[in-house]
Amino acid sequence: MARLQFAQSEFGPIRAMATLGWIVGCWVISACHADDSSLAVYLAAAASLLVCLCAGFVPARKSLRLTGELSWHARLGLDALTLLKNRDHRVIFIIVAAFNIPLTGFYPYAPLHLRELGLNRVSAWMSLAQTTEVLSMFALGALLHRYRLKWILACGLAIGVVRFMLCVLPSKLGMLAGTALQGATYALVYITAQIYVEQRVDPGWRARAQALLNLMYNGFGSLIGYLACGWWYAVCTHPAGTQWPVFWSGLAAGMVVTLVYFLAAYQGRKVWSVAKSADLSKMPP
Repeated sequence: MARLQFAQSEFGPIRAMATLGWIVGCWVISACHADDSSLAVYLAAAASLLVCLCAGFVPARKSLRLTGELSWHARLGLDALTLLKNRDHRVIFIIVAAFNIPLTGFYPYAPLHLRELGLNRVSAWMSLAQTTEVLSMFALGALLHRYRLKWILACGLAIGVVRFMLCVLPSKLGMLAGTALQGATYALVYITAQIYVEQRVDPGWRARAQALLNLMYNGFGSLIGYLACGWWYAVCTHPAGTQWPVFWSGLAAGMVVTLVYFLAAYQGRKVWSVAKSADLSKMPP
């Protein structure tokens, strides 16, 4: 983001390129009939090596640093925890972690449900989620200029509730619709949270703030989510089969709790004070 002049409008389309790569990867796996094969792992390894080679050509850029001597506390990034003293920062970090807890139930268990509904080549079907993710990322810049961050985040969480409730419906159409909305809820919550950090945190702290955000999402959120969703899946699974409506309803309830907490705790800026340019100064808080 440090390379972008206007991160709030430029980051979404750039980030969408990663999602397009995800879609292509899903299609390649299904085209190679590797959905249930170790071939998918080898394809991923080959793609990772290619990314490593490409990364070597990225031009170097000096990062922003705090003045003065860095302590080991700062070198380990532990000083970023002081950001949690700010109420809105704290709420954003918490809801990002809480948002990912029910979300982790989607990745391992949605393919199982799709197969039970008779849909093969599940990797390709799962890429429906990335379709709405790409559309949401391209629209994010315009949304950020028209609406407050609070309402974009709230909309993303609300879509998360709807997508799980659609999965409750005992039909292929309901499951596919819920899968498609996965991308929209992810983009409107997590990508917006990344842009929040870029806008609201002092430049000298942004790298560590983004790292802390990633730790909350992919670290604590994923760890708690996989353990909790694995336990919940075991509770909902019996010799006769999995009670999918109960399973998805439980994840929807978790998303509702996150949405209610966010609406109650987040305050947001009442006056937008950034004056880098006329466009930025018109942007709502």
